[in-house]
Amino acid sequence: MSGIIGGVVNLINIQIKSRPDSITDQICRVFLVRIMLIGTLIVGLNWYRDRVSCIVPREAAISPQFVSDACWIQGFYIFPGIPQEDPQKLAYYGIPSDIAEDGIFDNGKLCSRKVDGEDCMKLDKRFYIQYQYMPFILAAFTGLFYLPYIVFKKVNDDLLRLKLFVAKGATEEVVLRFFNRQRNKKLSNRGRVALNVVVKVLYVVCTVCVFIFANKLLYGNFKNLGTRMTSWGMMTNEEMYNYRWDRAEPKPADVLLPPFGICDVREGAKDQRSKVGNKHKFICEFSQHVLYQYVFVMLWYVVLIGLIASSIGFLLHVGNHLYTLIAFRLGGSKAMGVLKVITMREYQYLEFCRKKNFIMYCDIVYVLKKTRLQQPQAPDVDEKEPGSEAAPSETGIEETESELPTAPPGQDMRLYPQLPGQDGQVLPPIDRDTEAQLERPLLDDEEETSFD
Repeated sequence: MSGIIGGVVNLINIQIKSRPDSITDQICRVFLVRIMLIGTLIVGLNWYRDRVSCIVPREAAISPQFVSDACWIQGFYIFPGIPQEDPQKLAYYGIPSDIAEDGIFDNGKLCSRKVDGEDCMKLDKRFYIQYQYMPFILAAFTGLFYLPYIVFKKVNDDLLRLKLFVAKGATEEVVLRFFNRQRNKKLSNRGRVALNVVVKVLYVVCTVCVFIFANKLLYGNFKNLGTRMTSWGMMTNEEMYNYRWDRAEPKPADVLLPPFGICDVREGAKDQRSKVGNKHKFICEFSQHVLYQYVFVMLWYVVLIGLIASSIGFLLHVGNHLYTLIAFRLGGSKAMGVLKVITMREYQYLEFCRKKNFIMYCDIVYVLKKTRLQQPQAPDVDEKEPGSEAAPSETGIEETESELPTAPPGQDMRLYPQLPGQDGQVLPPIDRDTEAQLERPLLDDEEETSFD
């Protein structure tokens, strides 16, 4: 038990630290995922003790344990179409006082099809068997909330490498690996920017999928669960908790997952001297549904928070790109000249370096000025046509040099007459410490400081 409590405490514990994704993404993949994991853990522990208890009279020559096991296997049902206007005719939600009544007349009166004939129309049954796979469904919902972050880590693995180089202060390696068009092509950079937008959309889609699947699983009663529970919570104590036969409307949670139902069991046995066959109908209770009701109420609010957070995250992400492009365009030809020599992803690299190591940022900007603004640009390998030559810089590029930041006074800058790797120049090897740092598997604490 202490191990279980310790595991729950570790799930609740959320470390406050710098993470590469946005706050809205962290709400979905850290806060909401932990809430779902706690709910899944509680339901999973309770699932091992699942059992159905049925009212088996002494006159019935059948084992109560067999009835309980049989009803757990085949599930129980209710009649959701029973009129709710006269609660005195109801034993529990969806169960008539006389369980032999399985039909209804045109005037709304309950009847028995076996006794009253064809005029008694059949009442539709609604079976509940979700308890058999409830922990697995909740675990799948948790995985859907976390799925976009898995894609995010794959798309932004370059940021993890950049963080290692920035922490080492390896300016040369950053230039070689992230601002070299032969190793880090334009098409790859543009693809990463586009895939980050897809990740934001994926957060919204996964949250919507959880809502749709949960609503389908619960026969359409999940979509308005939160609003109905809020209205129910504003009632008086007697109105909230009175028994079904003394209240005008059922509890919203009982409509979602009724704790009582009807179970039909057939009895059959035969030996050389006798033969037994009978059909039984019992009222059964499944108390675990009460726990599942609270879990799904929690899930409804989790989905609501996740949908709001993911939608805001998508709008902010797209808005940030639009704001950047508009700011460059409003800056005139000088600012637009910068976009002709760096991609949006390289701009994000520069922003990361500026926030983490301003001196390195100034070094990189100085290198870019010397290699891209003052010299003709070599085309990308994937964009260069056979026999074509590198086009000279367009008008306005030279003007951009004065707009880029330079190193602080007295700073010893690394001067690169040309970016290594262009025009056939061989890339210098990286040092062994840096190569070993990149190739070795990350430790747990490094993983957490980078992406968790």
